[in-house]
Amino acid sequence: MLSNTKSLYSIVFKAQGVTNEGRFITAALNHLREFMEADGLLHAYLQHIAPSSQRVQFAKAFSRGVTGMMNELIMAATNDLVNYDLSPHEVGLDLNTLLFSAIAANPAEKYGRPREVFQKLVLERPN
Repeated sequence: MLSNTKSLYSIVFKAQGVTNEGRFITAALNHLREFMEADGLLHAYLQHIAPSSQRVQFAKAFSRGVTGMMNELIMAATNDLVNYDLSPHEVGLDLNTLLFSAIAANPAEKYGRPREVFQKLVLERPN
């Protein structure tokens, strides 16, 4: 699973053949592009992610809140894969519709959905 920590927009892909950082980055970018294209967000990938893909860095989780939300996403993904026999692509689509209080747009809105929050981030970010 690969997630944007600000929006929790996530994809799930099989890690078969991913044996080192370089292969992980290549697989992640390829799957992310395919997923975002199918999700109607190819423009966001091409404008914001692809140009930055040469500068990939790995980092530790910067807060327990992010770690907790990632654990929730992992549990939901595992449930979808095991109990509902969904494909990794279908799991990603499902994860991006879940409600999370931590990504609410403002205090008046109690919850946010990863796909909607990600779309808003893309619109707010200059090209």
